[in-house]
Amino acid sequence: MITGAQKTLCALLARALFGVSEPLEEPDWRAVMEEAQAQSVTLLALRALKPEEIAPEVYQQWEQRANQMLVNNLRVIHNHALLHRWLTEAEIPYVILKGCASASYYPVPEYRQMGDVDFLVSPDDVSRAGAVLSAQGLSDWNEPHECHVVYKGKTMHYELHYGLPGMPAGKPGERVKALTADLLEAAKLNENGEMLLPSALHHGIILLLHTCHHLTGEGVGLRHLCDWAVFLNSMEDSAFCELFEEKMKAVGLWQFAKVLTRCCRQYLKCPAGAWADDADLALSDALMEDILAGGNFGKKDQQRINQAYLISNRGKSGVSEGSLLKQFAASMNNVVYTKWEKSKKWKVLLPAGWVWFGAKRAVQIAQGKRPALSGTLLQGAAERRALYSRLELYQPNDPQ
Repeated sequence: MITGAQKTLCALLARALFGVSEPLEEPDWRAVMEEAQAQSVTLLALRALKPEEIAPEVYQQWEQRANQMLVNNLRVIHNHALLHRWLTEAEIPYVILKGCASASYYPVPEYRQMGDVDFLVSPDDVSRAGAVLSAQGLSDWNEPHECHVVYKGKTMHYELHYGLPGMPAGKPGERVKALTADLLEAAKLNENGEMLLPSALHHGIILLLHTCHHLTGEGVGLRHLCDWAVFLNSMEDSAFCELFEEKMKAVGLWQFAKVLTRCCRQYLKCPAGAWADDADLALSDALMEDILAGGNFGKKDQQRINQAYLISNRGKSGVSEGSLLKQFAASMNNVVYTKWEKSKKWKVLLPAGWVWFGAKRAVQIAQGKRPALSGTLLQGAAERRALYSRLELYQPNDPQ
């Protein structure tokens, strides 16, 4: 059930993104503020709020949080521009993923809450790009991952990608790779000439992959939905469908795109996307409740990251149809494959990997670095899996 505070927050976002002004109820404004924080839309929502609409003490606290977000956003945007200068001088082709790429579609890009700098280079340029970052004083985090290397500094966090996050398996993955083969070549400078952003086609694909990846993992929040809403609103419906419909049907993401779009139209009052009005209303309502219940990357329900091991392999093959135990085994195998690449060849290493990485996770839980397992783990995983299976993730119209 969606609360009054959540409805008010959605109304504020509709006002901020699309200028839709509807009468606001008189909710618990502190609850609205906390919800905005959990959904990573603190700054965006506040900028749509008039001081006289809210108690002064709550507005002041909200404004303090929003100002901190704005300072962080400006720093991250500056880091994007630095990256462009470094890689351009080194003659390394790249493109920004998410972050400023998503922000560029917002009415005020600085109001989109930022995290780190995600960018993609050719696999052949990973070493050179890493050397460029190292020369700027950033250090390799040395954390094995299937598609990126993390470089960190005191005020910088760069994810150097050599593959798209959330790339699906099998035939859908092959089709996504074909659609994004020219991603680097098609990148274009933003209006200020400070960074290279993906084309509209590539950005839409990246958004869908990223949202699917995290939805079936720790969860997504309203920030992800806002990213999709403003992108939808950047083009006419006919142009959007012409660009995406057949391609996403072939990948198995058109149903997902329709349900996301209906959520945007119903809850964020997005003017674009009438082509999705025939999407299942009950399914869009259920997805919206799931988004609100989890918060951005599971901020409101940290148990979701544990549930993810029972739902899918990060969504890459859709949602598991087997037992929870079978999916857990597949997820653990994927952890070992990612952390110990040699285990892909030497399967005998898998049991040792289960023990090693399972023990490591147990220590992290004991230290409070990871959420502890709870009694809601199995029930929550089963409920989420039942919901996500209705989205038909990565089930192409021509599955052969």
